[in-house]
Amino acid sequence: SNHASAPARVSKKKKKAHRWAIPKKDVPEEGKGVQKAIHTHCRILMQLLTSRDVPERLTEEMKAPFKKWFKSADDVQAQLNTLLANVIPATEAVYQKVADFLNSVEAMDAQIAIDTAKLRDHHLRSMSTAVANAGLPWFKPDVFGDAESLYNPAHEHVFVHSFRVVGTLFGYSGMYDIKMALVRNDAFVQRFYRSFVYGYMKDQAGIEGRQPGQLSVNIMKNNITRPREDCLASEKDCHSDDEGGNVAREKPGRDAAVHSFFDVLTRRRDDRMADLSRVLPTQVPINYFSPDFFNNMTVRERASYAKNGIALPTKDHCRTWGAIQKWKGLNKAVFMAQYGNAKLLLYSLPTPEELEQLRVDDLMDTD
Repeated sequence: SNHASAPARVSKKKKKAHRWAIPKKDVPEEGKGVQKAIHTHCRILMQLLTSRDVPERLTEEMKAPFKKWFKSADDVQAQLNTLLANVIPATEAVYQKVADFLNSVEAMDAQIAIDTAKLRDHHLRSMSTAVANAGLPWFKPDVFGDAESLYNPAHEHVFVHSFRVVGTLFGYSGMYDIKMALVRNDAFVQRFYRSFVYGYMKDQAGIEGRQPGQLSVNIMKNNITRPREDCLASEKDCHSDDEGGNVAREKPGRDAAVHSFFDVLTRRRDDRMADLSRVLPTQVPINYFSPDFFNNMTVRERASYAKNGIALPTKDHCRTWGAIQKWKGLNKAVFMAQYGNAKLLLYSLPTPEELEQLRVDDLMDTD
């Protein structure tokens, strides 16, 4: 044949499934609340209360106190059964540890920390007491080690015991949809504990270990930039008619800040933007549109966007990635106070009188 053969396609290697990993599709609907509680309970014991916190890689020196306390697997099981079966009151040290812990939690705005603050003090004391009574100086499972080694099962035993105690005392019932039968099901709890610790947490620790700071970048993309990007670009009608490369083109009616925001994002990624229509989107924030364009819409059109909120500040705050970083992590209230309200003043929202007239018109149309 005179035709040149096409180069062979290099197939990406599929990520090897971890031994303890549980695919999302295998999580029963009735177990999702308990799974979330297991994750929260584990993070509290490990004192890793934000998505940026990862387990440290343990050294043999760090495990030395444990090895002095326990000599064999049977020894671990026997001692823990005895220690955890006895109702030993919390010591003064535990009270102080919990108080210090709660003080540190108050300064955090991560969802895990917020959930932690909802637990009663006696729940947290029971967790700290379980760790202390088991002879552990801390709760630090070796995520890179063998889940069935001498060291890790001791932590697992403490986890299952303390989770059952807090769970059956309704510690997590106000946060998640908890099925008490699953809280008491040690095999279920153990399975999801191992998946979280030796699957998810190990992966996160590996990412941060290979490239310090990468988790913060990933979290920012997922939690901050991505939601704004989604609400401004999830509909195909949000985009310009891009035919070629990685470019965000101008689109009639779209505010300049939105274009600047997209332009910064497209310069930071390699994928192409799709070919899109010029029809106006519907489920977008108010400031997807430029003020001039929005203010010339009909009352009914403006009313349809009135409750959609503001996603971006003015154009000056969207010109560079450095500018975006100054506001991207703010919560809604602070963002609106510092940036959003100034932008919102540029838009002519329907007055109460105009909305009432729309309501009357709609009633007349139905007659």
